[in-house]
Amino acid sequence: MTDKTPLAERTRVVLAGLRNSGKSSFLNHLFEKDVAIVSDTPGTTTDPVTRPYELIGFGPIAVTDTAGLGDTGEIGGLRMEITRKRIAEADLLILITPGNTPLTETEKGILAENKPKIAVLTFSDFPPDESKIADLKDVPVLPVDNIGKTGMPEVLKKLKAVLSTLSPEPTPVEGLVEEQDMVVLVTPIDLAAPKGRLILPQVETIRDLLDRDCASLIVKERELRGFYNRLGIKPKLVITDSQAFL
Repeated sequence: MTDKTPLAERTRVVLAGLRNSGKSSFLNHLFEKDVAIVSDTPGTTTDPVTRPYELIGFGPIAVTDTAGLGDTGEIGGLRMEITRKRIAEADLLILITPGNTPLTETEKGILAENKPKIAVLTFSDFPPDESKIADLKDVPVLPVDNIGKTGMPEVLKKLKAVLSTLSPEPTPVEGLVEEQDMVVLVTPIDLAAPKGRLILPQVETIRDLLDRDCASLIVKERELRGFYNRLGIKPKLVITDSQAFL
């Protein structure tokens, strides 16, 4: 059965590494089909590529292949900014690095990120660089051969083990409501509100309530009293801006 979990609700795994380190080949190897373009030309991956993946024994994840680190120029700088944003959003970071070359300063910067990490050593058909192995002593290291397509079972096993230790981020109403509860959402619309749209926390709260089979009444603070008095059932929870406290 196909998993319909939206990408935004999946655990985020981000691949990062230098240009031509084998990220796209690794992604294709993981999915067992061509989902990313592979080329010897540096900088083939220009924008992040995110794909859903069902990790057996764990659940739905989203895997993102990013542009190669070290790109230069105005466009390259923009690509690096997007890559850094994807890295910041990651629940787990996989550093893809050639196993036969020393660790670069750029790669060391990736390892300094304060989040769970795995290092995948590509080009494992070549003799490993001993200095790189030493520099990666504090990170799980897994060799793969993208050409011979070996090493992926070990990567998946470690991926599942690391992800299983992560604490999921709580949703907006987690622990506050139960199925069939009524919730009142007081949502002021002022000059700071985006025209024609709700802000992300409001959207996330509405979606969380729907996922939990709850009903919600969404009103502005000026209409709160009138609609509240007309409710046939007492709400389990009221989430409100401070303007409505009185």
